[in-house]
Amino acid sequence: RRYFEFSLWMLVGAAANVIMNQIERIALGRVADTVLTGLYATSQDLMRIFTVELVKGVSRVTLPSFARLPEDRSAFGRHVATAFGGYAWIAVPFARGMSAAAESFVLVLLGSQWEDAGPLLSILAIAGGLRAMADPLGPILLAKRQYRSYAIINVVFAILLVALVV
Repeated sequence: RRYFEFSLWMLVGAAANVIMNQIERIALGRVADTVLTGLYATSQDLMRIFTVELVKGVSRVTLPSFARLPEDRSAFGRHVATAFGGYAWIAVPFARGMSAAAESFVLVLLGSQWEDAGPLLSILAIAGGLRAMADPLGPILLAKRQYRSYAIINVVFAILLVALVV
């Protein structure tokens, strides 16, 4: 029963995560032409590579690190603050730099045919940096066996994002 409950909440959380990652493209694809949708998708992919995916490597270390922490609440709180600060220390400079140099990034990495993606990337880079700063939340909740909380938070964010986008 315990494994079933764990699996169920992880499935719900993962499904909500997929919705959060794809809803913008789906909504944009319904109202915009293929050129704008392609520019947005390309900009979003570049943003994820240089902001969100950058901290994913750190995230793989966060879960086991937090799972080993003692139950001392004050020590745990200090570690949580350090984790969020560390993620911000990594994500913010990359996001800000990408935002400032978005048009150059696009020209160098994709060529002149994608230059219209530059302004979109500039905006999405900041959003990606903010999202990357929140990345430790999932591993922290999972390390503390808060599977239900993890799923509920993902579902709430997915619902809010769907409401904002659609």
